[in-house]
Amino acid sequence: MLYGGVVLEGVAICVFGTLSWIQDLNTFLLLSGIIRLIEGLGFSAYFIAAYTISAFEFTEKFPIIIGGYEMCTGIGLAAGAVIGGLLYQVAGYLICFLVIGAIVMMPVPILYTLGIRCSKTEESVENKSLLTLFCHYPVVINLFILILSYVFLKFLNPILEPFLRHTFDLDSDICGYVIASVGISYALSSPFWGYVVSKYKTLKVYIVSVGLVIVLIGSAVIGPLMNLQPSVTFTCIGLVLIGAGDAAIAVAGFFILIDESNVAGFGNDEVATACMAGCFMGADAIAGIIGPPVAGMLFDKFGYLDATLYIFFSTSFMVLLNISYIMVLARREKLGLVNMETSPLLQSKSKPTL
Repeated sequence: MLYGGVVLEGVAICVFGTLSWIQDLNTFLLLSGIIRLIEGLGFSAYFIAAYTISAFEFTEKFPIIIGGYEMCTGIGLAAGAVIGGLLYQVAGYLICFLVIGAIVMMPVPILYTLGIRCSKTEESVENKSLLTLFCHYPVVINLFILILSYVFLKFLNPILEPFLRHTFDLDSDICGYVIASVGISYALSSPFWGYVVSKYKTLKVYIVSVGLVIVLIGSAVIGPLMNLQPSVTFTCIGLVLIGAGDAAIAVAGFFILIDESNVAGFGNDEVATACMAGCFMGADAIAGIIGPPVAGMLFDKFGYLDATLYIFFSTSFMVLLNISYIMVLARREKLGLVNMETSPLLQSKSKPTL
């Protein structure tokens, strides 16, 4: 699954570059959609396999590993458009996608040589329906928080560039650097939050709370709430805060999902971890569908500053959801039920094999 996902995604990216040869618009749109779906299938296979294998290869350091993964996500978010634009200017459309596709597939021989795989756990968990998981209230709460936090990252990209260009008369390159600040902040802070989750395993829900507060402050800085004179400096500060806060929510939120899957009866085996990794990736994918259209609609109707209020009010709603989850944990403890806030992140007794 790991090898196949990487290869499938890399080949799909390379094939996407050949669409420049197609002249008919309808055919171009149809093939674009199909290839992107195949690319997404490959990425999801790789993503779920990588998270699952990491959970059993690095049981004690898994939060730090997840922080590293999210750091790579932030780097891609910050550098992807810049690198793609440079390749397009230098080599053209086709070569751009061929190079990126080849880079994606480069690790496959190394992975195959290492023979990385995940062993079976000693504990066997009975088959359970995903419907059972999605009927578990704390899972729904935390998935919704994750989706909204990822929406913020997708929300800002389409409206920042026209705002910066028209308000401050910035060149496209400078606009790109400003927009990249949110991705850079996400990348640099993710390992830190991974370390914090690893160090303070019982405080994951409060780490999410800290992330929400940071996002609230960042959204207030870039919006009209603090009545600040719009400037590039304040915009960068707000974006950095939003990136750092989203990283805290993502890293801690993933492990809350794992905890709650245990409470729902899914155990700590590969299936449960893979399921949570799929939910985690699905949250990002749903955000990619929701974020840009909502941003464009609000930007056209209200302008940039008022549109950013969406982030502030959505985060305020997420704070209420997080408080309700804290109340659920408190009730569990009061009733003497299983309280995942005092349990290890992963309790697998199996040893990974290479």
